[in-house]
Amino acid sequence: MASDEIQIQLTPVGRLKCTEIEAAAKRIWPDAYSSILKPGQIEYMLEMMYSPAALSRDFHSGIQYRWIEKAGARNGFLAYGPVSRGSSCELHKLYIEAEVRGQGIGKGAIETLTHELEKIGAKSMRLRVNRHNETAIYFYQRVGFSITEEDKLDIGRGFVMDDFLMEKPL
Repeated sequence: MASDEIQIQLTPVGRLKCTEIEAAAKRIWPDAYSSILKPGQIEYMLEMMYSPAALSRDFHSGIQYRWIEKAGARNGFLAYGPVSRGSSCELHKLYIEAEVRGQGIGKGAIETLTHELEKIGAKSMRLRVNRHNETAIYFYQRVGFSITEEDKLDIGRGFVMDDFLMEKPL
């Protein structure tokens, strides 16, 4: 590992820790999305994706949650999967606590996850990113993702996810 790389651990989150993931999302999301989504959509999406029932469905469908840790401190979380040899793996979530953004933790998390997925034999990593989230788009491009498609997804209650789909070959 090069001397300028940050050591990041991806620690598994057990199914019984759903409330901790929900609490982390409720801390991180408003700051991350307040400039591009209305408060009502943020609240709706938090419930839709981070309620105990939603997180339980994720775990049952093969999505794996990991705490992003540096020097033993939790700095955020990610979720990916399911994973299988020769297939693309979805990166569903990658969120870093506001006070540590810009310190290379997200980049280190992507590098660590990339190594894990390469060992399994996944062919690429794919994700959705809000097309108005310029900071996230720039970050993902810097760590090897390219925009492959545009997509609008109706998520109910009059809300849509207006996204770019991005992919990184492994």
